[in-house]
Amino acid sequence: MPGTGRPNGKRVFSGGGRHPSRLPLRRFRRREPAYDHLNGTWAREEPYVVVHRLALSDAARGRGAAGTAFQLVEDLCRDRGVREFRVDTDAGNHKMQHILAKQGFQYRGSIRFDNSEKIAYEKLL
Repeated sequence: MPGTGRPNGKRVFSGGGRHPSRLPLRRFRRREPAYDHLNGTWAREEPYVVVHRLALSDAARGRGAAGTAFQLVEDLCRDRGVREFRVDTDAGNHKMQHILAKQGFQYRGSIRFDNSEKIAYEKLL
């Protein structure tokens, strides 16, 4: 719809009615426990943000929504002085692995999270 600021009149971001810059971004006062047992090596050990899950509607897939979501998180991190972004995904989730590589994340090893083994990625901001 013209004037809505939405591609084809469809919402591509839902933040409970809040602008992305107003969404909470929490730093772990303690570390993410799953990341303390990385079978691999993190590039550095500084405060970081974690995304464990990203869910997109079928309508949003293939339209750059994942990249936009990650960019919003990165922008919030930079605004708050967080310089490390970590993500994990299932070994069989090749689409997410492709998205992470495209977004500049580096493979760092594997972790156990949510009762299964995940592959861990990191991006230095």
